[in-house]
Amino acid sequence: MGFSYLKDNYWVDITREERFFCALAYNYFSKDPKNSVKYIINKAKLQKYEDIIDQEWEIGYEVALYRDLFHSLGKSLKEEEDSYRKRTFDLCFFSENAIIIIEAKAHGGFATKQLESFKEDKIRIPQVIEKNINVSIVPLISFQYKPRETTLAYFDGKPITWLNLEEKYNEPLFKKADEAYRK
Repeated sequence: MGFSYLKDNYWVDITREERFFCALAYNYFSKDPKNSVKYIINKAKLQKYEDIIDQEWEIGYEVALYRDLFHSLGKSLKEEEDSYRKRTFDLCFFSENAIIIIEAKAHGGFATKQLESFKEDKIRIPQVIEKNINVSIVPLISFQYKPRETTLAYFDGKPITWLNLEEKYNEPLFKKADEAYRK
């Protein structure tokens, strides 16, 4: 039935919030991280990970990588390093030799400033970790969103859509995420 103040809808019926949909994806991915990362690697066509696909993988949601890593190492973040402190990634797959970052959009598209930060992240993450590690960033977007080639050049591999996740997990809310684009 829903709630009168939501025009007889439930909150889940009207939300367009990508964090909600990413939390849902996290729940599905975390049930079987190795199988999930295989799906992501194959769907995004990230061939450079085929040799390490069977490694141990962990998934993170709303990952404040720089902030939490610096804290765990006992390093402080200075005011001028605000980009480290506030930078979060929607979803991350971690292994010993790689980090695959999933950057999601439901309602909108990617902004130029965010795209530029992806370039920096691919350089900064190995520096902060102090390990030569492969870092890839994959977009998770609506099937309806058709980013320009110049936008896609900031990413690794092919985009994954919310509809891809709906097909894999048979979860209608992923279809709703896909339909949220520009509503």
